[in-house]
Amino acid sequence: MSRSCSLSRYCCAEPLFDDGSPIRKMFPLLEELDMGLVAFSPLANGLLTKCYTAETRFDVRMDYRAVMPQFQMKSFEQNESLFSLIDRLAEKYHAIPSQIALSWTMNKRPWIIPILGTCHLCRLKENAGAADVHMTDEKVKEIDIELEMMEMSEVFGGSNIKNNYSIVELLKNVNAMAL
Repeated sequence: MSRSCSLSRYCCAEPLFDDGSPIRKMFPLLEELDMGLVAFSPLANGLLTKCYTAETRFDVRMDYRAVMPQFQMKSFEQNESLFSLIDRLAEKYHAIPSQIALSWTMNKRPWIIPILGTCHLCRLKENAGAADVHMTDEKVKEIDIELEMMEMSEVFGGSNIKNNYSIVELLKNVNAMAL
């Protein structure tokens, strides 16, 4: 990235962001290069909204989530600790799960901007409410530690969330790939 920036000016990077662990390693470089981070898929394709359950089925012809590992039945069991953490935080902050995931993302650094990918105005309004959920640096660090210790399912691409490239930490995974 440093070499690329020596040749041309970039304003941001766009990795997949749902837990952020590998992405955190990029933070010092992004700060040094005065670049922002546009968090791609901070809600893990809707998984972190908790609108879907193990029984939810997607039409494989119409919805790519039908083949994503995080939406398979066994993944919901593997992600129970993650869902429990989100529920506890949602109760504490009087927010909904998507707002918790987005707030955690935005509170990591002031130059992280999540992509609010939705087709529904009501969801956009809900997600915008994340700006009203303020987490201290200490709270973000506590969440990071809890996430680091947590077992989670695989995500699209077939890799384990924790070992993935480096984003939404809480909410695990950042990748510059567009689906």
